Amino acid sequence: MTGSVRVDPDGGVLMQCSLPASLNQLSYLVDQVESSIVEAGLPMELGLQFTLAFDEILTNLASHATQVAGREIQVEVALRLYPDRLEATVWDDGPAFDMTQAADPDIEAGLAERAVGGLGRFIVRNVMDEVVYDRLGARNRLFLIKRLKPDA
Repeated sequence: MTGSVRVDPDGGVLMQCSLPASLNQLSYLVDQVESSIVEAGLPMELGLQFTLAFDEILTNLASHATQVAGREIQVEVALRLYPDRLEATVWDDGPAFDMTQAADPDIEAGLAERAVGGLGRFIVRNVMDEVVYDRLGARNRLFLIKRLKPDA
């Protein structure tokens, strides 16, 4: 593994940022994630999976949570590298919502029969090895975990 990130059991921080949940901020977050993963010498496949997940999460926060809350939602993101996994933590101060408990969309149904919504959550849960949610005080916390292959 190359790059300037020290991998230790406590997790080396690759990236940390705070931003409003807005579609205008999405490209900034994607750029930060991609460059952090490249600089750490990790496979680009991981970068693509995390950027896809962040795209879906930030889009949902910007499109749904801000509407429900009636205000701008603040998001904090941290990307950490452990010896066996890459882990992202996403905090937001929006309304409580546990995406891990929401039902998967019926992807077998035709477009005309398929209910609106849920595809982004489905994508996130399927590109990550583990997705864990909890609510601490007035904030949502989402862990996105991708296990590293031994040759990564």
